[in-house]
Amino acid sequence: MPVVRFLSTFHIHNDAGFQGAEGETREVSDEMAAGLVRFHLAEIIDAGEDRIATKPEEAVDTETQVIESESDEEPSRPYGNAPKSKWVDWAVHCGADREDAESKTKAVLMSEYGERL
Repeated sequence: MPVVRFLSTFHIHNDAGFQGAEGETREVSDEMAAGLVRFHLAEIIDAGEDRIATKPEEAVDTETQVIESESDEEPSRPYGNAPKSKWVDWAVHCGADREDAESKTKAVLMSEYGERL
């Protein structure tokens, strides 16, 4: 089973009620690891048998088909529930200094670089 490190704090509302805290590491199933990586909630730190992608653009679905990388496309504004790191990346894409963006809260980044009310 792969070991993942969570990139943000989250709670998945399903029958199992899975949750994770930013920076926490945990062993999870292959399917859970693939989903967490695909949705940018975790990164693989020990894949075990090299069956799972370590980056979101390499993530596989449940039928083990490789998802195409979106790195060639123009980045889009993150959703409101995206982790702060995605908002920092978006602010940098919009012209902000990375250190300045990292020093701001997610709410401030959303106000300055998103459509927060």
